Amino acid sequence: MIDLKMQGLAHGLPVGFPELPLNWKTEWKTAPSSDGKLNLFSVQHSRFEVPPDGSAPAVKILFVFHGQGEHCGRYLHFPHFLSEVIDVVATMDHRGHGRSEGVRGHVERFDLYVQDARQFVERVCQQWSSRGAKVQAHLFGHSMGGLISLLLAQEHPELAFQSATFSAPLLGLNFKVPFPKRVAGHALSRILGAIQLETGLDPTLISHDPQVIKAYTSDRLVHGKATARFFTELQKSMKKAISRNFVEAATQFIIPLADGVVDAQRALSFAAQLKQPGKRIRTYEGFFHESFNETQKEKAFADLSLWIKEHS
Repeated sequence: MIDLKMQGLAHGLPVGFPELPLNWKTEWKTAPSSDGKLNLFSVQHSRFEVPPDGSAPAVKILFVFHGQGEHCGRYLHFPHFLSEVIDVVATMDHRGHGRSEGVRGHVERFDLYVQDARQFVERVCQQWSSRGAKVQAHLFGHSMGGLISLLLAQEHPELAFQSATFSAPLLGLNFKVPFPKRVAGHALSRILGAIQLETGLDPTLISHDPQVIKAYTSDRLVHGKATARFFTELQKSMKKAISRNFVEAATQFIIPLADGVVDAQRALSFAAQLKQPGKRIRTYEGFFHESFNETQKEKAFADLSLWIKEHS
C-alpha cells in the first residue's frame, strides 16, 4: 500500500480514522478545468487493475464531491467502509479548493463546478472503459458537493448513474448571514466578484468527534473563504435545484437532523416532493453536519453501502 502520509494525501485525516485497505492503490492527476482556465487536482483509490483480456466483472466507481471550503483528502476513509461494494473511489478538488488552482472559494458561475464534475466523471469512466472494464457509476456529494451533484444528476442524465446519494445537500443555510455582509456580497458581486469574505463557519458544528474538529482546524488545505460572486451564484443555484422535482438516478438523501450548517428541513422538504421512484430518505437524530465523520458514522456508511449494493 502506498504511504499516503509520505505523499501528503492523508493530510487532515483525523486521528484514529482508517486509511486505505490493503491491496488498494492511489493515483493522482491534474487536468484542465471544463473552461480550460485552471488545473484541477483529482485522486482515485482503486483495488485492482482490469486484466489485459478485459475479463474483469463490472467496475463499480463511486464519484465523491466534497463541500465548500474542504477538499477530497478528507474522504480517504471511504474505501475502508465501502470496500465490499465499491472498486474505485474517484474524488476531485473543486476549483478554488484543496490542491486545485483558482481563487479560494471563488467561482464566476456556479455551473462551472457542475461542468468540471461532468468532465471528471466522463474522463474517469472513459479511462476504465479503455482498459476493458464495464463501468458502473455511482454518485455521492456532500453539502455544496451535494448541490453540485444534484445539479449534475438533474442536468446530465446521460451520465447514467446507477445510484446517487446526497449528504446534507446545500439547499439552504441554517445560519444567518449578517445583513451587512449580504448587502456587501450582492453589491461586490457585480463589480468586484473575486473579493473574498470570511464564511464564519463554526468548526464545532461539523461533528461531535473532537479529533475531526482538530484535524479540520489544523488542515492547511481547508479554508474559510467565499467570494461575493460565489455567494450570489450559490443563491441562484440553490433556487434552480429546488425548482426541479425529478432525478433519473435512484436517489438517497442522508440528512443529519442536528445540522447547524445546512437547513435540514429544506432538504427534507425537497426530498419529499422529488419525483423519483424508489427514492430513500435517511435521517439521523442528533447528528451534526458531517454524518460520515460523526462518532456514529458507521450508521451512515451502512446506509450508503446498502444503497450502492441494491443498485449495482
